[in-house]
Amino acid sequence: MPRNLDILSMKMSTPRLEARRGLLPLLMGASTAIALLVELVIPPWRSIPFLLIALACALPVGTLQLRDGRVRWLGARRSVVCCASVLGAGLPFVMIVVLNPFRPYAWAFQFPPEVDLVTMSTFVALEALLSAWLAMSLRGWADGGSALDRERAGRDSRSLGPAGKIGGVLVLTGLAGVTWTSMFLPFATGRAIDFVWGSRFEMSILTLVGVGGLIAEAVRRYASRR
Repeated sequence: MPRNLDILSMKMSTPRLEARRGLLPLLMGASTAIALLVELVIPPWRSIPFLLIALACALPVGTLQLRDGRVRWLGARRSVVCCASVLGAGLPFVMIVVLNPFRPYAWAFQFPPEVDLVTMSTFVALEALLSAWLAMSLRGWADGGSALDRERAGRDSRSLGPAGKIGGVLVLTGLAGVTWTSMFLPFATGRAIDFVWGSRFEMSILTLVGVGGLIAEAVRRYASRR
């Protein structure tokens, strides 16, 4: 009888667990978007890396749970995933440097002299999607790798494999990098124009590599259904 009660309790808690897991990507994406919008609206705050502001937003909402009048910490794994998700929004800037470390890149870590609101809105959306994608890819590990997660990974064709997860990260990183660098084109002069166009080209190639990963994932899912 106790065993049956445990099974019933586990089944009843599954919808709550699924709701909590589904909310994590939204919270991480919103934290990244809020951090970028804060620096856009309050220029003096631009001296603070937006990733630190994103962490300050993401950790409380992503790792703490209020239940029955008590605040409960959701564990170290959840904290690691929250940190990885919002810090992953820095990947476009990291890749601009990594793809060509000998090019001057200080310009890439600061806001352009004038911000185009349409382009900046697109960049904020892409950065939010990147954090949300990372959280979605890692949330199974954050919840301890339950039997439900293992079953999905092994049998459910809807579960993303490594090619799909990495491909999505590369696509969003590349698109965010292209969008960010495009804001500097109107202000680039001399050799700086070559630097900006070079970064745009490299980030475009990164996007295409990510598309290849997503295509490979689509082929895998199609084959698993046959």
